[in-house]
Amino acid sequence: MKSHSFLDQSHRANQNLLILSLLVTGLVSFYGCNEPGTQPPPERQPVITVETEPTKGPDKSLAQPKLKTVKIWLGDQELITEIARSFNEVKQGMMFRESMEENEAMIFVFPSPRSMGFWMRNTYVPLSCAYIDATGVIREVYDMEPLNEESISSEGDQLVYVLEVKQGWFERHEIGVGTQMMTEHGSLKETFLGNR
Repeated sequence: MKSHSFLDQSHRANQNLLILSLLVTGLVSFYGCNEPGTQPPPERQPVITVETEPTKGPDKSLAQPKLKTVKIWLGDQELITEIARSFNEVKQGMMFRESMEENEAMIFVFPSPRSMGFWMRNTYVPLSCAYIDATGVIREVYDMEPLNEESISSEGDQLVYVLEVKQGWFERHEIGVGTQMMTEHGSLKETFLGNR
């Protein structure tokens, strides 16, 4: 009887070892087998995509308010022209504006002669610009494409003003290089620079 009981215990021990062995094998297969000292590969995170609305045009709230204006004459053509003089006014320019009328313009006034380089960052209205010397004479004219961030550098380095108008305005009104500009107050120098 003792031997029968011993055999039963031995048989049960073998069964327990077999079950333990199967459990260990199952766990190794489930978690994978790594070499000592290595970490299991991280779980892959799901990719999340966010759908956004396509840009519909300029955000009017970012445009600077209309600036003080002056009437400018080029030959027999009159423009109602906003004056950008301060650093922030010049920097903002026509950015985020939605439109410009045929008889509207913006003039940028600099304190001393220099080279010019204008671009169209955040500017949606197609423009043309004229680089103008201290005497108010147009020296260079360029067309500018909306949102183009490549600077349009001047050839000259004695320029004091830049006039921006609706693209093609100079051509449509036959105004070109050599045209003298005046304001309702006199020359550009008298209007913007006083006796300097």
